[in-house]
Amino acid sequence: MALIVPPHNTFFYKSNWKPEVDSLLLRTVIRKKHDSQCKEPMFPRIFFQEAATVIEKDTSYIFVWDELYERLLFLNHHYTSFKELVKVQATHWNVHAHTVSAADKVWKAILKKNKLAAAYYYRDEPEFFATIDFV
Repeated sequence: MALIVPPHNTFFYKSNWKPEVDSLLLRTVIRKKHDSQCKEPMFPRIFFQEAATVIEKDTSYIFVWDELYERLLFLNHHYTSFKELVKVQATHWNVHAHTVSAADKVWKAILKKNKLAAAYYYRDEPEFFATIDFV
């Protein structure tokens, strides 16, 4: 029996969330973090307010700072889920394809514990790698 995994975008992109919004959010927060030399794990509200301005200017999507904060937490969870996934024995991260390879029986065991891991069954979005910079 074939392993049925929903399309990648169903895990990450609903309503106004688009890869370009994530990219703008991450670039703005990372730039603010570096510019301010912020070492705290929690970023100031001003970081997200500036990101909201940049996103609105570039995409016409309007977000309030706490929506962007929640999205950043989600992206962080996305990153930590990936890190846990590649620690599982019998999985292999294909750097060029941006996918995790494993036998179907390994995937089934993984998906019982972490449904978000299914997102890595397909190509990963490029914004994922930007999260590494603020973790």
